[in-house]
Amino acid sequence: MKVAENFCLQEFVSKDTWAKWGTKSLWFVDPKLFSLAQFYKEFFTMHYQADDVFIVINNWHTGGSYIGRGYREPQQYNGGQFSKSPNSESQHRYGRAFDCDIIIKNGTRYEADYIEIHKIINDYKDLFMQKGLTTLEDPAIAKTWLHSDVRNTGLDHIKIVRP
Repeated sequence: MKVAENFCLQEFVSKDTWAKWGTKSLWFVDPKLFSLAQFYKEFFTMHYQADDVFIVINNWHTGGSYIGRGYREPQQYNGGQFSKSPNSESQHRYGRAFDCDIIIKNGTRYEADYIEIHKIINDYKDLFMQKGLTTLEDPAIAKTWLHSDVRNTGLDHIKIVRP
């Protein structure tokens, strides 16, 4: 089910969630995530003057191994382990977060440097915040991916979390 020009709903939910709820999985994902992911693709394609930029969230539906990078049910995959804690404060549990890889194609394919990505986002923070971004995970912790969420912080800057 398509939720943005370059994204389908399966990218924002796990295989188990999709099997259980199908297109009703839409109920569990904040729609701001769809437009934010699309904005990432368009912005970083322009910024890097790339042939293309791939924002890789969940890819289980195309044979990939990523299953828990979007909405996570309370007893579902949680960052490398299966969590049984229904009280987790992760924004993934509320459908307000996704983790992604940013792959840049400019003749060759390479993965973005996430410290550089944080710098770019901070340089254009007002634009990213207009698109719904409120929170990023510290790149010292999230060294090989970008965690983004759209929780209501009430702040005039992008919050950096260190889970």
